Amino acid sequence: VAAGVTMGSARAELDAIGRRLAAQYPATDGGWRLRASTMDEWRNDGAGTFFLTLLGAVGFVLLIACANLATLLLARVTGRRKELALRSALGAPRARLVRQMVTETMVLALVAGALGLALSYLGVRVAVAGLPAGEVPYWITFGLDARVFSFAIAAAIVTGLVCSVGPALQASAPDIQGALNVGGRGATEAPRASRMRAVFVVAEIALALLLFTGAGLMIRAFLSLQHADMGFDTSHLLTASIEPKEGAYDDPARRRVLLAEMMERVERLPGVQAAAGSEVGPGARVEVEGRPAAGDGSAASVTRWTVTRGYFRAMRIPVVAGRDFAPDDRAGAPAVAIVNAEMARRLWTNESALGKRLRVAGTDAARPWVTVIGVVGNTRRNPLDPELEALLYMPFPQQVPRTLDIALRTPGDPLALVRALESAVHAVDADQPVVRVRTMEQRLAAWTWPVRFFATCLAAFAAFALFLAALGIYGVVAYATRQRTREIGLRVALGATHRDVVGLVLSHGARLTAAGLAIGVAGAYAVARLLASLPLGVRDTSPLMLLALAALFGGVALFASYLPARHALRIDPMVALRNE
Repeated sequence: VAAGVTMGSARAELDAIGRRLAAQYPATDGGWRLRASTMDEWRNDGAGTFFLTLLGAVGFVLLIACANLATLLLARVTGRRKELALRSALGAPRARLVRQMVTETMVLALVAGALGLALSYLGVRVAVAGLPAGEVPYWITFGLDARVFSFAIAAAIVTGLVCSVGPALQASAPDIQGALNVGGRGATEAPRASRMRAVFVVAEIALALLLFTGAGLMIRAFLSLQHADMGFDTSHLLTASIEPKEGAYDDPARRRVLLAEMMERVERLPGVQAAAGSEVGPGARVEVEGRPAAGDGSAASVTRWTVTRGYFRAMRIPVVAGRDFAPDDRAGAPAVAIVNAEMARRLWTNESALGKRLRVAGTDAARPWVTVIGVVGNTRRNPLDPELEALLYMPFPQQVPRTLDIALRTPGDPLALVRALESAVHAVDADQPVVRVRTMEQRLAAWTWPVRFFATCLAAFAAFALFLAALGIYGVVAYATRQRTREIGLRVALGATHRDVVGLVLSHGARLTAAGLAIGVAGAYAVARLLASLPLGVRDTSPLMLLALAALFGGVALFASYLPARHALRIDPMVALRNE
């Protein structure tokens, strides 16, 4: 944009121009919009939401860690009630007690932050090593810099402060007389502290379930993409691109000769079962003979492909009606085309597409109409595309592409043909480079790397969150069990069995788990809708999946609660009562 012009005014002007063009040329420009965007907006289209979602997952893990830390600090404060009360009775000011406990926590937080940075460095290296080489956009980089370092240290400081101030304020105002008069092991804590720990554990379980739901959805999406029906056989295909040099091959006739000779040599290579070339052109509107042009053109919006003869055989795309392109479909012959089933459905819903004639809207009226000679199966270029495209295939050499994507089918390893392919191309033009050489599986992996990366990150976060949640349940139940040592000893002395003791301890953890799962299930649907809005192929969650995740969490929670229960079984009632 020009100096002094805002993006808002530029967008408004382009929108007005688009509306005028649509009104003046409805056949070609109807339904199209003009949109202005900055380079950063264009590069990061969709990536911003993608990484913000990952940042949200990190925030969930941080909240779970904070809840765990606050729970441990509350338990520690309760255990130090007598010490703090004694210091307060001897004249220690409240501010000094608060400062001491905050300082102790901050030291731990900073040490943990430094350890986290070291682990992050290793984690980033492992994650980047698993990404497909050369397929991540160049403007997306993974690494630790000064901003990441500053954010990590700031997060550690804020975490330490947030988690320590509350317990410190509570501990710095103790009931001095009550704390000094009550014995150590039998001392009870304030109900408020007990409730706070329970709330923290419930929040941990809910947040962990949200993360596990997101990870489960992403893993399911990735697995479905791995087996997605692309409409053609993706195995044993080597792909490469030929981009004739500008200037030397600007003339379509010279370019036609160059590409035709290259394809002839490539088809004769040993080990090549079939070879094909194609170019994806821009989207277009088409006019159907005998029909008035639609005002918005939406029903006749297609994607144009230029393909060489034998393309459908090489890609193993079935011809469901009519015929394939033939040698007679050469330059100067009557113009023909093949459409995919989706285009046939849109334009000729209740009739056959064969023999119908069409042309690209807005072209010279003297240009001949193109006759549809065949219908082929639907295909996808990108496994993440949610909908099928209407495709119009034009034959080479009736249409001369600017560039050519070559596909070679072989019974063995496709990469073994790389040298032979380059030699065949260089035999026609020694200066012509062969670029983007890779297998079809590698091309598809390049499309799906965000899903794989996102799923891996969420799975790692979810596993860590589950560990933290289990640790929180264990800590709360174990602490509550220690607080009830006298009660358990008394129950055993009165005839309670081991089963009764285990049930008593497990019931506490089960109640916390049930509350957390109930909240987590409600939030899981919001997480599913958020992920479904991203271009990652995620579908809404299913009740069966949530039930499986809830069962997993229930099992982990019961195991975490069972460990303190086993300890309770070893309590000697006489020792417990005597110590109290």
